[in-house]
Amino acid sequence: GYYTKWMDKSVSTKVGTQFVSIPNVDATHKGIELEAVYTPVHNFRLSGSFSLGDWRWDNNASFVLFNDVNEKVGDFNAYIKDLHVGNAPQTSVALSAAWEPFPQLRIGATWNYYGRNYAAFDPVARNNAEDTADAWKMPSYSVTDAWLSYGLKIGQFNTTLYCNANNLFNQKYIAD
Repeated sequence: GYYTKWMDKSVSTKVGTQFVSIPNVDATHKGIELEAVYTPVHNFRLSGSFSLGDWRWDNNASFVLFNDVNEKVGDFNAYIKDLHVGNAPQTSVALSAAWEPFPQLRIGATWNYYGRNYAAFDPVARNNAEDTADAWKMPSYSVTDAWLSYGLKIGQFNTTLYCNANNLFNQKYIAD
């Protein structure tokens, strides 16, 4: 479904030996998400999900910088309005298949795609009103994971053994 979420945040961080508090930093997260599952036969399942977001900072913010002995250094501005919120992909797709050839034995694989992932940035460093450049947009990437599980009973306990192969094709990527 479609979503819109407004966030009212404040950021407190240390810059070198100085502390900064940036109140009333607002962001809007909006987008669309879809998820589907299809079971063509009782022991085979296909699933998928899709998310397309547009997450941006709503406003510029003013903040006060303090030194390490809590003395006010000055009043500053963070020019972040309309920049993308970083550190999370704003486009993602997942496709998965799972098969149960025998009771309790499951084999599966999942392909994940991540795109439009903007680098996290320090709002304190965005203090030039002329600098309207967005954060770095990392290259899109995809990874494939495979897994095997087997359910068994040990004494009175139901147990599941798992074997995972993450990033099966050894894809190189930047995620953070």
